Amino acid sequence: FFCCFFIKKNLKPKQILQMGYTDEQIGAYVGVVLAQYDKDGNGTLDRNEFTGFIQGFSKECGLDPVPNQGECDQALKDLDKDGSGSLSKDELIQLVKILLAAASGGN
Repeated sequence: FFCCFFIKKNLKPKQILQMGYTDEQIGAYVGVVLAQYDKDGNGTLDRNEFTGFIQGFSKECGLDPVPNQGECDQALKDLDKDGSGSLSKDELIQLVKILLAAASGGN
């Protein structure tokens, strides 16, 4: 199973892209992200949870500079399609795809 594979192999986000995983597998990875960063367990990432995720993800991918709080707030606003003030799993999947493309030098 994909999530167990990531955990056992300790794969970093950039490695996920390089290995050519599918949308379904990226969705499973986002499930792992939620398990790690969704501190209140409501299935979404609020402002503080999202900031922790995006900064950690950026560091793992080698992105420099790592986004500051203001940039994270703007990203949350841009990505929060339903206006809830937090990111759902579907919204996070889209974000991970964007970050993976940035980490690989893509658009």
